Amino acid sequence: MHPGFTVVRIALVALALILSGCGTPQQLPIEIPSCDTVVGSHGVTLTAVVKNDSYKPVSGLSIAADFYRDFRTTHLTGTTKIPLALNPGEERNVTFEIPTKVSGSLGRAMRCFATRVVYQDGTSQTVK
Repeated sequence: MHPGFTVVRIALVALALILSGCGTPQQLPIEIPSCDTVVGSHGVTLTAVVKNDSYKPVSGLSIAADFYRDFRTTHLTGTTKIPLALNPGEERNVTFEIPTKVSGSLGRAMRCFATRVVYQDGTSQTVK
């Protein structure tokens, strides 16, 4: 077997493993199809489209989001209270104010997922 063929084969296997890790590793009863950001002087405003797939109203949420820009990755986390609880089956925008220093724009997240859900009844679920 030609040595160049082995290198290409190893590269293709590595690429397949990397791409299989992409997506949204959602483990909680929340769907987040997209997260967009606006960078300002105060930090980052992240707006997530959130759907409640649980059977209880959601009053708080923590998220993690990963961005790729200029050959570098950026990881952000944020927590917010949802003033008007997100009812079961309901979908709407939820805004997170994240105080951090970021230069330039981040755009849409590669991955955005819930790490903690707080329900209106005071109970919560956290990613393990």
